[in-house]
Amino acid sequence: MNRSVANISVLCDELLLNIFSKLSNIDVLYSFIGVNQRFDKLARDITFTQSIDLTIISSNKDKNSRTNSILDRFYLDIIPRIQHNIECFTLDSLSMERALCIGNYSKFHKLNLVKLKIEMAFHIFNEDNFVYPPLSLIDLPSTACYSSNIVELNVRVRNFDDCLCLLDGRLSQLNTFIIEIDKIQNSSKILDNKKILHNLKCFSLIATTRTDAYDTRVVPLLRHMSQLEKLTLSLVVKDRNSFIDGTQLHNDIL
Repeated sequence: MNRSVANISVLCDELLLNIFSKLSNIDVLYSFIGVNQRFDKLARDITFTQSIDLTIISSNKDKNSRTNSILDRFYLDIIPRIQHNIECFTLDSLSMERALCIGNYSKFHKLNLVKLKIEMAFHIFNEDNFVYPPLSLIDLPSTACYSSNIVELNVRVRNFDDCLCLLDGRLSQLNTFIIEIDKIQNSSKILDNKKILHNLKCFSLIATTRTDAYDTRVVPLLRHMSQLEKLTLSLVVKDRNSFIDGTQLHNDIL
């Protein structure tokens, strides 16, 4: 490593940034922050610190002490140095709780959740476990005060009820919501008209299995998104007597 640093240290900053751009930002941050003052400054450039995907580390199939050591360094050393540049996090259950609790993310507005069970999200965002002003606290009582800077959320959940839980109005600034649902099925959960996000501009709904609850679950939800400008549906609907086309969407939703 010392020899490599010595060889490239004679290059100008522009060439070094060009070399760094060929690497993942996670590799750049881990390899060059703390090496020396010059490399540290270059690695903390906005190009490499705007969007942080810790699942690249935590998704390693051969998890071992080295993986834990890399994550620990990000939590304890790297993220605190770049926290004011971070606008987007991609996290899973292994990285979410620690990552969101260690920094003061003044520009943070986008959160991607990967393979996160909804119960885990509720636990992490619970008022007693996680207090961080820019994020909504999903499991707060209805009378609690909350605010949110999150404007875009990309998440995968197990069922449609989990989707409704995230659309209860607590993510008050959300305008783009991309959700993948394992199963859309009928249930007894009632849609609360007062809590639907009227500020939502872009909604993308993807289902990984066939559903017979399009008319009873999906359509009523979409009818309450009064400010929607862009809608993406990727569904396989079964047991329906007519096709879902532009005319049906216009008549039943618009």
